[in-house]
Amino acid sequence: LRRWLLSCVEGPDLDTQVGSGQVCLSDARLREAVPLPGLRCSGAFSRLSASWSWAALLSSPACVEVEDLYVCARLDSSTSSQQSPSAGERTGPSDDESSSFFDRLKRRIWNTLRLEVRRLHIRLECSDGAAGAVLGLTIDHLTVC
Repeated sequence: LRRWLLSCVEGPDLDTQVGSGQVCLSDARLREAVPLPGLRCSGAFSRLSASWSWAALLSSPACVEVEDLYVCARLDSSTSSQQSPSAGERTGPSDDESSSFFDRLKRRIWNTLRLEVRRLHIRLECSDGAAGAVLGLTIDHLTVC
């Protein structure tokens, strides 16, 4: 878990108590990611804490709380025309195909996850040659169940 967290974030003050079902990160930057062609995302947060019950992992939600989350998404029209997989292309096994116990467990946790974000700041930057545009959005409190 620690190795996976450190692959996603930079410079965190990481406190993991996995045995008791708790993880806390402070003052960390999200590593830049390219979720779609032509889209680059980065960000930072002041605090992230996650908690779960090992005894009730499949029946109760894991809770993740994030404070002061800043996300910057950059759209670059010069690279957005790259090919992404077409609708008919297969990129991995489906839910119905043989998947490992851990894949099913991750899917179950993801489906019951409770996410709470306090002070979310989103910045969208679009560049098109010399011209560009910036859009910002601030959300005081967001809960996803």
